[in-house]
Amino acid sequence: MNLIGPIGPLIKTLRKRILRLVIKWESKIVERLEEPVWVNEDGVGCEEGEVFGCKVMNCITCTDLALCVDEVGGDTSQKSNGAVRGEKLVCPTGTTPKEKVLMKEKHWTLLGFTAFDSSHLICIIIFAGKQKVPLYETRIDPFSSIKSNPAKAEFFNKNYGPGKLYPGEDEVHIQGKRDALYVPLAPKGSIDSTIPTNILRTLDNIDCHEEARRNDFKLMLLLDVYGSKMELEFLSYINSAGSK
Repeated sequence: MNLIGPIGPLIKTLRKRILRLVIKWESKIVERLEEPVWVNEDGVGCEEGEVFGCKVMNCITCTDLALCVDEVGGDTSQKSNGAVRGEKLVCPTGTTPKEKVLMKEKHWTLLGFTAFDSSHLICIIIFAGKQKVPLYETRIDPFSSIKSNPAKAEFFNKNYGPGKLYPGEDEVHIQGKRDALYVPLAPKGSIDSTIPTNILRTLDNIDCHEEARRNDFKLMLLLDVYGSKMELEFLSYINSAGSK
C-alpha cells in the first residue's frame, strides 16, 4: 500500500506512535519483530511477490483484543432520498410516481465496536432527545398481530414479549454474558464524553474479556480523536486503575 500526498507521512507517523504506545503499555497483544518482514492479506509472512501492504515490524498476536470504533450518523427523514440503486417505478403516462416516506426528522448516531479479527463486539445507537422513550427499548414489530384494544390498560402487557407487537429486550448479550440494555440519549443525537465512558463501563461490568485480563493482557481501543474522547470524564476512566 502506497501512502500518497500530504496525508501519507501523517498516517505513517500516527501508525508508528500507536504501535509504540501499545508496546510501551506492555499490553502483550503486540509482538515486536527483530526486523521488518513482508506479509500477505492474512498477515502471514510471505515472499515479496505475494505481499499486501508495507513491511511489518510489529505483529498483533491477539487480534480479538484489539478493538476499533467509529461513528456514522443519519436521519429518519427520507424526504431527500434519491433513487435506490437506479430503481425505476412504473406509472401511467403523464404522471409522476410517488411513494409514502417518513418526513419526520430524528437524528441518530451509530457506533460499531469491531475487533481486529473482524468479529463484532457491540453496536450502540444514540438517539436524539433528552427524555427516555420506552419504545427505544421495547422495540415495535409492525407485522405482528395486535391483541386487545389500544385504549385498554391491559394493551401493553398483552402485546409485550417475543413475537408480539412490542418484542422487547431489556438485556444485551455480549460474549455470552448479560447486562442491562443501554440506550444513550443526546440532545442532538451526537456523541459526548459520557456515552463512550458508559459503553466501556458496561463492558467492564460484565467482565468482557475477563480471562485475557486475568492473564495480564490489556485491551487496545483505536478511535478517532474528537472532543468527546478528549474530555476529562473519558480520559479519567480509561486511565483509572480498575479499568485501565
